[in-house]
Amino acid sequence: MILSLEVREPDLDAGQLDTLTRLLRQELLLLDVDKVTVDGARQTPPGARGDPTAIGSLVMTLANSAVLVGVCQVLRAWQARQQGRSFIMKLKDGRPVSLEIHGDNAAQHQQLIDDFLAAIDPDRP
Repeated sequence: MILSLEVREPDLDAGQLDTLTRLLRQELLLLDVDKVTVDGARQTPPGARGDPTAIGSLVMTLANSAVLVGVCQVLRAWQARQQGRSFIMKLKDGRPVSLEIHGDNAAQHQQLIDDFLAAIDPDRP
């Protein structure tokens, strides 16, 4: 399973967003994911540091939906650490399945995550 992840934090410049994205990548690599890479399809804003195609966007490869549960937990905790943070995660297999988390409504976030996981794996308990 391949997913794209776009991270957002409006008060950061492109260099800071690049650093934040790379730190999140390191957190995700602690999970049992197959691969987490910067998304080479995105263009960097002028003046950004680092890889010119990587600002705020990652691509993850996961073996199965069980790993995705852990990814969702890490992303939810990451988002909650700083007001204004948000992310959009999309399944990259052509299905219109995505998860967008923003704001501070934890109950709503959990419902969105549950719906996202059910859309990806309807047989999940």
